[in-house]
Formats: sequence, structure tokens, C-alpha cells
Amino acid sequence: MGGILSASSGSVKIAGREIVGLPERELPAIRRQNFGFIFQGFNLFPALTAQENVAIMCNLKGASGGGAQDKAASLIAQVGLDKKLDA
Repeated sequence: MGGILSASSGSVKIAGREIVGLPERELPAIRRQNFGFIFQGFNLFPALTAQENVAIMCNLKGASGGGAQDKAASLIAQVGLDKKLDA
């Protein structure tokens, strides 16, 4: 759905915009504006906790300082991983 893989058929709309067939150069802005990715292992900073890794993305989306940490904790809790904040 995030446009990392190209669809071979069908339709994918993000915020009402069709992304199937868009040039690759347009997809990063759509991802950045509408959602983010936190991969399970790939692209994580190994010296940081799970909460700190997510807080980096929150910072990029406009949260700062303690707000980013709080938002990260909330997002992690939403997916049932609140016991893994410090992992």
C-alpha cells in the first residue's frame, strides 16, 4: 500500500489519490505526508530503543522533544508492543 512494491493490477488510493502508475519520484512525498514506516529490523538504529527509533519518525513529522517520545510511546502501545519500549 505504501508504494514500495509496484502493483501488478488493481488500484491503490492514499488520501483519495491513485498511486498505481505514479512515477517513483512522486511516491516519497505521498509516504511522508500520509504515513511512515518502521521496519522490524531493516533500517532501525541498533543503538536506540524501539521508542527512540519511532520518535525519530515523529520528529520528522513535526513532534519535538518530549512530545515525540510521548507520541512514539502511544503509537507503540496502539500496536500492542508497549512492553517493548526499551528494547
